[in-house]
Amino acid sequence: MTQLLKGDEITYFVEHRLKIRNAPLRNIEINAEDILDSNPVVEPQIIEVTKEIIKEVIKEVPTYNLPIIEELLNKDKIWYYITLYISGEWSFQKEPSRELEIMREIPIYNRCKKGRIVMVYHNGCVNTVVPYNLIHNKNNASKTAKKEGKKYSNGYNVGGILVELYSIPEDYLLVFQSRDIKSGFVYKKVHKVSDISIHTGLNAEGNVLINPRFNGEFLDVNVLPEFVTHLIPSLILTKNQTSSTLGIKEGDQNYRGAIQTIKELIEKYSKYWKLKNY
Repeated sequence: MTQLLKGDEITYFVEHRLKIRNAPLRNIEINAEDILDSNPVVEPQIIEVTKEIIKEVIKEVPTYNLPIIEELLNKDKIWYYITLYISGEWSFQKEPSRELEIMREIPIYNRCKKGRIVMVYHNGCVNTVVPYNLIHNKNNASKTAKKEGKKYSNGYNVGGILVELYSIPEDYLLVFQSRDIKSGFVYKKVHKVSDISIHTGLNAEGNVLINPRFNGEFLDVNVLPEFVTHLIPSLILTKNQTSSTLGIKEGDQNYRGAIQTIKELIEKYSKYWKLKNY
């Protein structure tokens, strides 16, 4: 199967080809007897092209002038902290909770208040909630805003094990890695957060992103900011593909460049959303 390159992937493909083509050839020899007597004698010259050089060319991921994520976060103020407790309750407040029975806690930045709280479970289900709607009861008939510092029930879904909790803008990306439990192959796929259905409560089961009907087993998830979208268009699935495929198989040569690019981007950016367990 031939990969259809999109956007800047075409640029990167051409750059890599040119670098490989312009690299010195293996064991080029220029012998003196091949030169006319009237010309200066040229000593034999041998330049070795090693596998390491080729690997460096292939793995290089041009990223131009991508923003530094710390600078983006430091420019934004925290709206509230959302805290999940071992008891199954949750609360929100202006400062981190001082209680001991905390399971997870995340800051909600101002730019994320109408973004998404993303809750990823071990079974491949993902629940997304709009923070502003949750706190101000926009989906409740009473429309009465919740009280800061008060504990509320139904903080998470008890049918699954919560493995990741994020507060991110709706245009960010989620990179999922899974395994086909029958074949053992590992797959990667990318979804826009906005393509995952919104739910009203934190305790909702959410959407099936890693589908057991395809023998899928959830392995990992990472967050990437929206400004890298143009670097990996071939890996981003549509809204209708959220549960219908495991994605692209790692090792697929048709997607080698895109897979390598996304690995580099995850290393560069995703660590800023990895939270500690309390």
